[in-house]
Amino acid sequence: MPFFKEPPMLRPVLCINRHPLAALLALMLVSAPGFANDTNVIIKGIVAGGACEVINNDGSNGKSVDLGTVPAAVLGTSNAAWTWTNFSIGLDRCPTRMTRATITFTGEVDPENALYYKNSAVKTDSSPDVAENVAIELAAQGSNTQLSNGNSLTTEVNSQTHGGEFLLKARMISPAGRATVGKVSGHVEFLIDYK
Repeated sequence: MPFFKEPPMLRPVLCINRHPLAALLALMLVSAPGFANDTNVIIKGIVAGGACEVINNDGSNGKSVDLGTVPAAVLGTSNAAWTWTNFSIGLDRCPTRMTRATITFTGEVDPENALYYKNSAVKTDSSPDVAENVAIELAAQGSNTQLSNGNSLTTEVNSQTHGGEFLLKARMISPAGRATVGKVSGHVEFLIDYK
């Protein structure tokens, strides 16, 4: 993942300056099938550019969402999935002229099904088990709009509060079935376009 030197005027938390640059963040999904470790979704990065400030509610440079722990047997059959975990990416301090924002996701696709993101977990000494036959599914809350590689979601920017929110959900899924116990980790980037 490329790292960018923070411009001198950026705040230490996720923010947007008043310059017309593209926004780029990393969405890190970490999960564990089987009776393994707890799992997280981590969002971190810097937004440089045009309009709104990306809200980071926990005060750090990342955001974690627990995806839970799933028994491997639950993901034993083709297209079996675990429960959804809801989370959001918020926008604040948008200029008055902004009426909507569109977020577009990109990431390495799962080899079994391009609708899902690949498990890119790496074996380490402290975490030797990596789940096989498990992918990450990302979608919009309240619908089954799949947010796979290249897909977008648009949200309105409130004219009174000058903010908006992308309501998202993620889960573990096994496109081919036969999931094994271990860590699941995916890397998804997103770009926010303002109108």
